[in-house]
Amino acid sequence: MELYQIRHFIAVVEAGGFTKAAERIAVSQPAISASIAKLEAELETRLLDRQHTVVVPTPEGMRLLEAGKEILQKCNTVKAEFEAIANRRPLRIGMIRSLFSGRVSRLVSAFRLAKPHVPIEAVDSESNPLCQCAQLLGLAPGQELDAVLTIFNGKEPKAASRVLFKMPYMLAVREDHRFAKLQAVTLSDLANEPFAGRLSWFARCEQSARLPRHSDTGGLQD
Repeated sequence: MELYQIRHFIAVVEAGGFTKAAERIAVSQPAISASIAKLEAELETRLLDRQHTVVVPTPEGMRLLEAGKEILQKCNTVKAEFEAIANRRPLRIGMIRSLFSGRVSRLVSAFRLAKPHVPIEAVDSESNPLCQCAQLLGLAPGQELDAVLTIFNGKEPKAASRVLFKMPYMLAVREDHRFAKLQAVTLSDLANEPFAGRLSWFARCEQSARLPRHSDTGGLQD
């Protein structure tokens, strides 16, 4: 049994005759008749009832019709999968460096489990963290990104967005600092406080693995 024979058989059943089936799939009528005859000989059973004005499948033919459609569907699915692998386009993701790498890693791992055949390309930005998202979205033609992982700060470009995870902020102060005994500190409390903000020195710290000794940077909000 060959795939082309199954296609010919299904075409005859759906068209209700050999001539119409031959026209539908662009095969000569003698060729499609010979194909069905060979299939019936191989299976040693009559698949079509030719006594009616319209050719109809026998009970055995109905069974082959159902199985044949499933076979062709699976073959088409496998073919499409292999074509997708051969012509696969990588998913290009832009990332700002100040994101927590552990969360990003879990997101990428989950995508790989769902789409194991899709390669991933990561692109980061070396500019000011506050401008990284805009820079990544404004890449030159041919370098466009499919998505950007960034920090929401209320100044995002007008693009579809979704919150994937939240990152808490921690404040480190000396034991004698006036914030030391507080359970929480608001951004307004930091308005006149000199401090080293995550977005102001994070890129440098990730590369040097150390904090600056002091900072005169004003409070940055994101």
